Amino acid sequence: MATLSNALVNVQAKGHLRPFNHNHDLLPVADLVEVSFDDSLDADGQRYLRQMRDAAHNPNFLRWANVVVDQASLPLSGFVWEEDGRLVGNLSLIPFHLKSHRHYLIANVAVHPDYRRRGIGRALTAAAIEHARKRGALSTWLHVREENEAAIQLYLSLGFREHTRRSTWHAPANLPDHYATSRGYKVIGRRKEHWPQQEAWLSRLYPPEIAWHFPLNMSQFRSDLIGFFYRILFGTNLKHWAIQSNGYLEGIVTWRPSLGYYNQIWLAIPPEYKNLVVEGLLVYVMSKVSLSRPVSLEFPAGVADDAIRAAGFSIHQTLIWMVIQ
Repeated sequence: MATLSNALVNVQAKGHLRPFNHNHDLLPVADLVEVSFDDSLDADGQRYLRQMRDAAHNPNFLRWANVVVDQASLPLSGFVWEEDGRLVGNLSLIPFHLKSHRHYLIANVAVHPDYRRRGIGRALTAAAIEHARKRGALSTWLHVREENEAAIQLYLSLGFREHTRRSTWHAPANLPDHYATSRGYKVIGRRKEHWPQQEAWLSRLYPPEIAWHFPLNMSQFRSDLIGFFYRILFGTNLKHWAIQSNGYLEGIVTWRPSLGYYNQIWLAIPPEYKNLVVEGLLVYVMSKVSLSRPVSLEFPAGVADDAIRAAGFSIHQTLIWMVIQ
């Protein structure tokens, strides 16, 4: 297992690693992330960078940043690499809790293109692993694009292992109107008695170690008074549809408007799903909701790919989730 000291020995640079400082580093980190991922930043990514820059100019936010470091969505902890008088490397650490135990997610690992292949990314990652272990974290997570072979090999060499792969699908706002639910399938509004099955399917497709990272609040999905009050409290407008065959429930889909660029769809299907059912359900929903903005669906990679694609979606990216204990 590589340690921070070993990783630093291999850095062929004259720079140094230090903890992230939210008072000074938000703007240069935003610039670094933008130049490092200029070919993959989508509309929500650009929105995230604008939030970072707005926060950097907000004295009230900076004053309270130390208090909210464990709650804010912005990167308020981590490590940076400085060299030649500039910030050229960054790694953000996001703490989260599962069953009262602390874990960390590594995010925004970025090295300026002019300083790559010199061990800076390795040193930053090793520092993050040591930081998490010293604070008693049960595990440290990260996700990386499946085509980024160099980064994958780096993380494997540091002791990470692949846990799962997740694909993000997008459908355009002008999706053609077609309908594929035939052959005895019927789409209806979700009923109260459907919720236990929907919850079981969602829990399998969006396990806790993944689900916390997404805007998926199971309490808001509930069909009882608890769910009603949650939706009132958070101002959430959800629409659910279920698909049946010969009276049997075959799948449920939920549409949720978002403040981001993409509205969201959450798909709940059984392990023995049918492609025609998934395609028909997605197509039906897309014909019933406002398509004033594109739609995003996050789903396990390799599950119902053909059906989702046939419904008019295309893969935006597939991420490999990796973990180290």
